[in-house]
Parts: sequence; structure tokens; C-alpha cells
Amino acid sequence: MLIISLDSLVSLTWVLVSDVVSFLSAMMPPRLKEVSRFAPDVLKRLIPQALMRSFSGMPYDGHGSCPHCGSDHVVGFGWMERTFCTIITEGGFRDVNVRVRRYLCRRCNHTFLADAPFYDGCLYGKPVVDLCLYLAASNPFNRVESILMQYGIQVDRDTVKNYTILFRDRVMKQAGIPVMDDSKIGVNILKLLFDVDSVEELKKRYPQAKYDAVVDETYPRVKGAKKALAEERYVKKMVGERQPKYPESFTLAASYLNHLECFSTISCRRAPFNSIVAETLAKPLKGSDAIITDGSECYDNVRSYRCLFHKMKNFFNVDPPSTE
Repeated sequence: MLIISLDSLVSLTWVLVSDVVSFLSAMMPPRLKEVSRFAPDVLKRLIPQALMRSFSGMPYDGHGSCPHCGSDHVVGFGWMERTFCTIITEGGFRDVNVRVRRYLCRRCNHTFLADAPFYDGCLYGKPVVDLCLYLAASNPFNRVESILMQYGIQVDRDTVKNYTILFRDRVMKQAGIPVMDDSKIGVNILKLLFDVDSVEELKKRYPQAKYDAVVDETYPRVKGAKKALAEERYVKKMVGERQPKYPESFTLAASYLNHLECFSTISCRRAPFNSIVAETLAKPLKGSDAIITDGSECYDNVRSYRCLFHKMKNFFNVDPPSTE
């Protein structure tokens, strides 16, 4: 005979109810939204209208060779409707659809779509996805959803999150900087911007430019870490233990090319900064005229010069010799 306690029965019931609610939530369409009456008319009215006029029913039929076999012997094979974006109107959501031509390759019998403004794996058009990624760089996902709502554009926060994860993985695959075990702990931005592996290759294209690089790191705190630090310090103080000085943080390190005014490498990790990360960031800087860093020992095998500001700051921070 199976005997279940009341607490166990309540817990089991709660798990089952949670699963059902999660399943139903996943099957439900996005909640209806209304653009705030405080949003400027140029945003909530003109932007959706401009999107409708510019893209609704727009045909895309340009194409190149077959992506499967490279043959140019292709024929039209019907049309497909794709959602360029979803706008918010007084009556609810409205899809702005475009028409994309399908083609059939006579050599390999594969079908493919014409060139259209869509990224692989993304539901909406490139301008909408680019806007999501731009806003997500400085806002949480739910805030991005709210901002787009003021523009009259519907994109839910989970979609924004999926886009950031998708392009993060693609960037790491295309321009990740490998280390000893082939794991990638940094991104080569020069590879993304100029399709080169290092400054040395970039110099061959633009020999007149100067290539002075700066490498530095910082430690932004994790969300909620400041409050957690205050609580931990209070507990440590009450029991007479040593109080921690810094909140939980992650490591953000980057290199910057001054005269090009662009970042060249970047690394964001939860682990502390070390010489391996420093040398990884410096790999794409091969061929630079100078690499300037602070006085950290992690940069000993990387730097050309120590930053004068850091050098003097460290010099004046040294305790004077004791006279006792």
C-alpha cells in the first residue's frame, strides 16, 4: 500500500499544475498590447504606416546560382509569403507580409528561395532583427519589448532573447579566438568588420593608417550582487568574520584600435582575468605599432608600453617608507 503525506501530495499537485500552466502559456499567442497614449505620434502611427507602405506585398525574386550545386539552370517554382514584421494597430496585431520567389534547380532538383531581407533562423526581417539586437545591447529583454511597442512593432521578449543567443553563437563560431584546448574565450571583431585575422593583414589593405592598440579589463557586477554583498557583509560583521570587499562580478576585457576608432577583440567571462585571456585578446593585434596596457602582470607578454596614467597613479599610491 502506497502512503503519501499531505505535503508530498500538495507538492505533486503544484508540479502538475505548473506543468499544465507552462504548456498552455507556450500554446497561447502573445498578449494583446496597446501603444501608450504618451508615445509620440511619429512613432506609434507613422512607423507602422511606413512599414505597411514600404513592405506589404513587396516581391523579392532576385537570385544567384543554386546554393546546393552552383548551377545557373534554375526555374521559378511558385511564391512564398514571409512575415517581415508585426505591427500593433487599434484592432490588434497585423502581419506585414512580403512575397519571396521560390526556385527549382534543374540539375540537383533542390528548391531555394530568392534573396530577401531575412537572416537564417529568424522570423522577422533584417531591419527588425537588427533593431532588437541594438536595443538588447543596453536594455533587458522585457525593456526591448516595451520600447518596440512604443514604435508600434510587436516582438516579444523571448524572441529578442532567442535572437541574441542565436547571433552570439554565430559570432563565436565565425570569429571566436581559440586557446590551447580549442575553446573560444574571445571574439575577433576585426574578423567580423574586415574579414581579416589580424592587424597584420589589415595593414596590407590600409597601409597608411596607424595601428596603436589599447588593452584593458573591467569587472561589472552581476545584477543583484550589490544587495547580496551588503547582506553578506552585515552577517559577517555580526559574527565577527572578515567582510568581503567586492560584489560578485564578471570579467569584461577588450582591445581598442585608437586611430580606427573601433574595438578589435572582446572577451566576457565569469572567471577572473588572467594572462591566458590577455594573450588571447592580443592574438588579432599581431602587427600593431604599439600595444598599451596598465601595469598588470597578466600583460607582461603582451604590452609594448605601460599606460603613463596608470604608471603615475601606481607610483603615487605607494606607501611612503616608514621612519620608525
